[in-house]
Amino acid sequence: MDIIWKTASEIPVSLHDMRVCKIQPVGDDLKFCFEYGYILLGEPAQQVDGDMLIEKADPEDCSVWLLSDNGRYGSFQGEKMTLTDFLKNYPDFTFEILDELYGYNMARFTGYLSLDGRENLIEASFSIYYTGSIVYQLRD
Repeated sequence: MDIIWKTASEIPVSLHDMRVCKIQPVGDDLKFCFEYGYILLGEPAQQVDGDMLIEKADPEDCSVWLLSDNGRYGSFQGEKMTLTDFLKNYPDFTFEILDELYGYNMARFTGYLSLDGRENLIEASFSIYYTGSIVYQLRD
């Protein structure tokens, strides 16, 4: 007997190719600030100006992986840290999201990180553990 399960995606927005310019703790939540907002899915899809609040996400329970320069294949020396340490060590950054993955109380964003004073982009992954909701906040 086979048991088949397929998830149905009902995500209202796409963060693909959107650029995060700041992540800030707000009470028990994390606010992702976007340079140019995100894409509202639907017919027609449209880019809107907004930010994202991930509720009940402790930065100490979230991880950041800094991988290879420019997404290079092969061996590399990487670094893993808490989101708290990342925000303390790298206060000025932009992060372009290429992929987003959502699971049970977990969101993972992978893409390219740009740091001040560094010529090459860094492939990076942000793993966010949360127990609340994800709120897409439109700016007026």
